[in-house]
Amino acid sequence: MIASYILLALLFAYVTGKNLTTECASTADLSGTYHANSSKCIALVNTTKTWSLAYDDCATRGMRNSYLGRLLTQIDNAQWNFTVNSFSNQISDVWIGPTKNPIGTTTISLVYWALTPKTKLSNSSLTLPSSVNADVGSSAENCLRAASTTQWADKSCTVSYNYFCEYTDTLCPDREWSVWSACSKTCDQGVQSRSKIVYIGYNCTTTTKEFEYQSCSAGTDCYAKSTKITSLKSQCAGLNGYYAYSTCYFLASTSTGVAETVCANQNAVLANFFGPDLVSQLGSVFLSTDSVQGLTSLRLISGSLKWSLNNTNYPFLSNETIPSPTQSCISLISKKSSTGKVAELPHLNYTSCNDLLNRPICMRSDHIYSSYVFNEGKLITEQTPEETSYELDAHACGARCSRIISCLGFNYRSSDMSCIPTKVSIRTPSVIASSTVYTVASNAAWTFYDRT
Repeated sequence: MIASYILLALLFAYVTGKNLTTECASTADLSGTYHANSSKCIALVNTTKTWSLAYDDCATRGMRNSYLGRLLTQIDNAQWNFTVNSFSNQISDVWIGPTKNPIGTTTISLVYWALTPKTKLSNSSLTLPSSVNADVGSSAENCLRAASTTQWADKSCTVSYNYFCEYTDTLCPDREWSVWSACSKTCDQGVQSRSKIVYIGYNCTTTTKEFEYQSCSAGTDCYAKSTKITSLKSQCAGLNGYYAYSTCYFLASTSTGVAETVCANQNAVLANFFGPDLVSQLGSVFLSTDSVQGLTSLRLISGSLKWSLNNTNYPFLSNETIPSPTQSCISLISKKSSTGKVAELPHLNYTSCNDLLNRPICMRSDHIYSSYVFNEGKLITEQTPEETSYELDAHACGARCSRIISCLGFNYRSSDMSCIPTKVSIRTPSVIASSTVYTVASNAAWTFYDRT
């Protein structure tokens, strides 16, 4: 049986050209040191992540290279001695594979190795290398780290540390990437994906998919945009941002500190999503640089999504769906890669307000007359309309709109110079959460100007 297994491994290496002994150090994704006795590639990743995200990153790095990856697990004396000799000067608060079961235990006999997937635990509890002592005395800390070369200790799983990954041969065949999908949007910018089947575990019978994503352009605009070059529009290009609604949206230069303060230091405010198309557009724009978890000013308030500015809450006029809340803050998620059964396009999701992965999305606005596309014979009526004023012409009405927070357009009747700004546009869904937000009527006397 053992001879057959070795023969299969050799045949796999011959057919696919995979060789962990050499690829362990030479492949940038792995960048490890090969331990011959355990047939493991052991790597120290110098990027801080929570325990769960660290495990997922090890798995993803392994799958990308047709190996099984996870946090360093089932560590015996020989493996730990090898690890200490290879990384001794860097072993200080580094995540490894053990976790408590049940959570909250302070007994070492109830600590187990996380296998594949991470929710599957070893049949027997943790056995420590002879040179290591363990401290599992906190009921609030359920994951283990290598605090030093001689001490393993429990810590809250949500703390971010560097981490040890291990990679082993999966003995499963490589699969090719699919062709890139069509762009997710038929106008403006979107995201396209490609995928390949990857195997979980050693038996090659359980599979999932790995996805990669890139920005794409449909080649046409969803609606007419202003061609006027303003100072802010020029600045926005330098910030790698997205200009819409006379506003520049961009990622903050740092993720450290209070989000509102971080944006204020860049002469901006934390982003308010009042345009219904901003999730897909910003997700595509930011993805051209890297994966992003962009913190917004959106919050769940009294059961409804709202965004805040100057301590005032405004409704989020979109039918964007978000899972049941698990955290208090909401971020825009746009990924370079993911694993699972279906692709993940840019979307909103709840995140911890203090999540180190959050990077604030900031915005600066032009408080000047904007560009508008006019729709003759159309009158938009909101459920709670703005007051009617009387302006000399449509330009003056547009100037009034640009000074109103979240104004997306205005109705103008030239016969008596009536001006009614609106916080919706024709592109805004008319029904939000089963409630009618506005109606559109045909009326030859009026023209609706849609802000671009």
